[in-house]
Amino acid sequence: MKQASLPMYDLPECRKATDAWWSGVSRHMHDAGITDVPTQLQHDIPVNTLWESNDLFLSQCCGFDVIHGYKNTLNTLLVTDWNAEGCLSGEYSSWVVVHEDSPFENISDLYNRTAIINGIESHSGMNSLMPLVQPYSQDGTFFSRIKVSGSHVDSLLAIQQRHADVAAIDCVTYALLKRYRPQALEGICIIGQTASAPAHPLVTTSNTSPHVFIQMQQALEAAFNDSTLDDVREAILLKKGLFGKNEYEKIADNFIYDKRLLDVVQQSI
Repeated sequence: MKQASLPMYDLPECRKATDAWWSGVSRHMHDAGITDVPTQLQHDIPVNTLWESNDLFLSQCCGFDVIHGYKNTLNTLLVTDWNAEGCLSGEYSSWVVVHEDSPFENISDLYNRTAIINGIESHSGMNSLMPLVQPYSQDGTFFSRIKVSGSHVDSLLAIQQRHADVAAIDCVTYALLKRYRPQALEGICIIGQTASAPAHPLVTTSNTSPHVFIQMQQALEAAFNDSTLDDVREAILLKKGLFGKNEYEKIADNFIYDKRLLDVVQQSI
């Protein structure tokens, strides 16, 4: 049985809207002539398991995954365009955050402090942060320690609890939390912003036939143009889908943290 997921912003508070969006998308997939469309999203299966499965129908991942670990198994259907502060058309960025009582006002002030990232494979939480600190690094290092939290929400909690000094938080996650879970941002202060990068793609398995691939894109375009789905898209800050825009190599070009910083990350896992 084919499987689908939209895991990048799957907060429990907006899952009802996400499921409603998928219901609309699947309806348009059927209308486009696709027969094996999953009726429900998978919310609890690890993303790595889904992304490596031949049964994958559709999912959402980080652009970093498209050009690195899954470049031979995933094909990009579209780039998502988000209605969130910090997002340009088809692009997103991260907010650099500290505790509101922190003495740090600039990224350079955080030399020899503790950073927390959501994962070593993350562009928004790790890769986007490193170019900001490199100009201030000494002998190839800037942070004294880098912790791995597992999610942006857990990185924010670590800042709130003063277990870390700084994090980079995906601006879409930040906007969704601001709307649905404002307590997750209590005590958090933004001191900077990372460079923009291509936003998260919707993907399918590389085994999807060219004919079905085109049908899927047509169905997605119809779903984005479906006025009956305006409210659910607004609820999850989803503006539109951009087709033919795949510039994820920009993320690879920005992957410039040096080996000693990488060693710190690996030692912290």
